[in-house]
Amino acid sequence: MPKKIMESREELRTAMIDAAERIITEDGASALTARRLASDLGIAVGTTYNVFRQMDDLIGEVNARTIAKITSVISAVDTTERKSVELLMAYADAYIGFVTANENTWAALFVGDIDPESESHKRNLGQTLRLFSYIEDALRTVAPQAEESEIAASARALWAAVHGMLSLMAHGRHAILGLGNVREAIHILITNHVAGMKANQ
Repeated sequence: MPKKIMESREELRTAMIDAAERIITEDGASALTARRLASDLGIAVGTTYNVFRQMDDLIGEVNARTIAKITSVISAVDTTERKSVELLMAYADAYIGFVTANENTWAALFVGDIDPESESHKRNLGQTLRLFSYIEDALRTVAPQAEESEIAASARALWAAVHGMLSLMAHGRHAILGLGNVREAIHILITNHVAGMKANQ
């Protein structure tokens, strides 16, 4: 395996991303180190830095895969004849399902330093904006007269609130706040968010 990997830099790069994704999936982002990666691939520790300057850059590549998977899950939601609240709840359920099944790779999206000039960050940002567009489209039907800036801000605020609850759930802290059923709490949040936007029209 190592000999084959070393035949080309691109093969090595792909093998490193594959290994990093596996490590994060199994043990979390904190387990990803150059030493662990080199050991898993049978290469020298220094070789890892010849391809990725730092582990955060490698995590960014794994994150790109994770965002693509989330996008695939969200885009697969059936939007047929669903009203705004129903559609947003369906998106939320799909997202909750993904987070529950992929907790470690999801959590890795929010760790490490971000280089705003890196290609992985620019690519990930583009994919993230595409995810927001699903929420924005649903909210436009709620408030058709709202400014685009308001729709964008509303979509991000709603996502941030959902993320906060899921983060509490992932750390086992939701019960402390009395959030016994996070899914139900998120549905209440969506219902009230949509009702508030309608009232402001």
